[in-house]
Amino acid sequence: MRFHNNLKLGVLISILVILLFVGILINPVEKQKDFSEQNSIFLSGSDDLYEPNDDPLSAYDLSMFEDFWLSSVNGIGILEDDDFYKITINAGHEHLIVNLFFMHTLGNIDIEIYDSTAIFIVGEYSLNDDEYIDYTLPGIGDYYIRVFGPNTSNSYDMLWKGMPLDDYYEENDGILSAYDLSAYPASWLPFGMATQGDDDWYKVYLDPGEERLRADLAFSHSAGNIEIEIYDSGYSYITGSYSTDDNEYIDIILPSNGIYYILIYGVNAGNSYDLWWEDLSSTGGDDIYEENDFDWQTYDISSYEGWWLSGISGHGFQFDDDWYGIFIPDGHEYLKVEVTFNHFAGDINVELYDTKHNWIEGSYSIDDNEYIEVFLSGSEAYYIRVYGANTGNSYDLRYETFNEGNEGPYNPNGMIPGSEILIFLISYVSIVSIVGLIIMMIRR
Repeated sequence: MRFHNNLKLGVLISILVILLFVGILINPVEKQKDFSEQNSIFLSGSDDLYEPNDDPLSAYDLSMFEDFWLSSVNGIGILEDDDFYKITINAGHEHLIVNLFFMHTLGNIDIEIYDSTAIFIVGEYSLNDDEYIDYTLPGIGDYYIRVFGPNTSNSYDMLWKGMPLDDYYEENDGILSAYDLSAYPASWLPFGMATQGDDDWYKVYLDPGEERLRADLAFSHSAGNIEIEIYDSGYSYITGSYSTDDNEYIDIILPSNGIYYILIYGVNAGNSYDLWWEDLSSTGGDDIYEENDFDWQTYDISSYEGWWLSGISGHGFQFDDDWYGIFIPDGHEYLKVEVTFNHFAGDINVELYDTKHNWIEGSYSIDDNEYIEVFLSGSEAYYIRVYGANTGNSYDLRYETFNEGNEGPYNPNGMIPGSEILIFLISYVSIVSIVGLIIMMIRR
């Protein structure tokens, strides 16, 4: 009898262990911070690990931690008294950016900058969350950041960086000092990328019969947002582009030829950007991929997987149906197609067909851009159809293929590859063990 009781106890423990492993495997393989870690910046407490740093002589040296948040250096700061930090500005990077992040309701915090002799330079003193300094310093060398307030033990995070001084095209901070790009149509900025540290104005000239202006602004949003606007020769606003991700794009038919102005502006974070402009025919003039109006006239882009059309032979213009041919290699039947455009200039849709003219998938939104993501049945040629309102709206297109591994649709939960089979086997053993236990209890 004791043997049977021990056996049943052992089986029960084994089942619990097995179920524990099943639960671990089923959960997605990703790390989650606990609540206290995620919200630690909003918690108050005793002073921080940068003490003592109550004056310039005892300032904590952050010179080696440019573009690092305090929380990643030695933890967040806690304002029990004045906190001083030393930074070093190198030649050519005298444009200082400081971000101070905190919650005002837990106690106000302000920020100031001092030079190496402790002479005050600039400060920020808002009554809201966070403080931000964007200032061009008088020279290189050591500086001090002072963080201060009512000393309520409020927590804060801080980041500093010295940005490059402005670019070749300065001074172009106003419309009257706009840099003239009229001699450089259909090209990126002629003397290297620019830096958005303040308003940047550019002047362009549209030739008669080419009143369609296209402007591409290329930048990385994560380094600081940038916007673009168009003004006429009388300095009146015409249009703009204001997305919240990478890049901005304008494509518009203007009322006449002549001088126009392009304004580039943003958060003044020293983010670099490139600018392309060109004047196009306002009455037609299709793209270089024509004639590709039918599926038997497809323009073959099979050798340009992962390329945007703009990097092949320029943007496409949607005056009529545009067909493109692609080839799906064996083992890479997972396909993504992207078409980017500005909806206000004319709606565009995209569809996918096989070589037998069978419709497979389409995308038909009523805003910017279209996107297709589909798993295809086999390795062969396919056709991409781009069509729409036929307004001559310009667009960019790219396609990519993937295998059916972790990049495809078969691993949505982030499981360890092959874990599905292991889970099945363990579950099967668990069920058999449970059934066996029940049978033993019934026989007793």
